[in-house]
Amino acid sequence: MAQLNRNEKLLLWPRKKWLVLVAGLVVVILALIVTQFFDNSNYAKETAKTFEHNLTLKGAAKLCSTEDSGRGLDNRRPWYHALYKVAGNKDIASQILLDAAKQSGFTLKSIAPPNPEDNVFYEDRASVQSSHQRLKPGNVEFLTEIYGSKIFSGDSQLCTVKNATGGQTSETLIDITVNLPEYR
Repeated sequence: MAQLNRNEKLLLWPRKKWLVLVAGLVVVILALIVTQFFDNSNYAKETAKTFEHNLTLKGAAKLCSTEDSGRGLDNRRPWYHALYKVAGNKDIASQILLDAAKQSGFTLKSIAPPNPEDNVFYEDRASVQSSHQRLKPGNVEFLTEIYGSKIFSGDSQLCTVKNATGGQTSETLIDITVNLPEYR
């Protein structure tokens, strides 16, 4: 095999630079795709973490949760949803919820009078700004429901926990949802 002289090597160098540049660009694009779609962290779940800690310190027990990181093709908005049970009636559950929310920086307000099933709804859509740089600017939406006499039968998104006693129990269910702004 013949060796290349110096001039022939110099002619090949621009082609090598081009190949290195294209290969580097492909690596960068693949890295962006992997971090965008395969990152398992959920900013909404991270946002709920302090509240959940405070709620469990007050005796609440998590029954189940579901989430979406907002990085898929069908959803660009992170959300987190969990169901808890607490000892006591809905008034005790309301106080536990309000105290844990306040300790976590949320100011929950009743959004409607109890519905016919006697459920209580609270929300905070303005007290906490999303601090995640990869998301559009906006507020954290913190939504809750305390089940009174309504029977919670679960659904395919959450779990199959049942409050079959229809509110006549020594435990009450608290449903929380945290929604964040969309990704930029």
